[in-house]
Amino acid sequence: MFGPEVISRTDRDGGFIETLMPVQGEIYYRSCVGGICRYSSDLWQAELYLDHLLAR
Repeated sequence: MFGPEVISRTDRDGGFIETLMPVQGEIYYRSCVGGICRYSSDLWQAELYLDHLLAR
């Protein structure tokens, strides 16, 4: 089984946000810093997650 397709990636301050398209369903976002990731269905929330992860 295949995972979601990464449509785009934005790098910021040592972390990143990827826009993901699953095989079926709606676009969602993955915010990651240092191997820790949070997932969101909203870009605004993904930005908040990235801010939080970068502040750790």
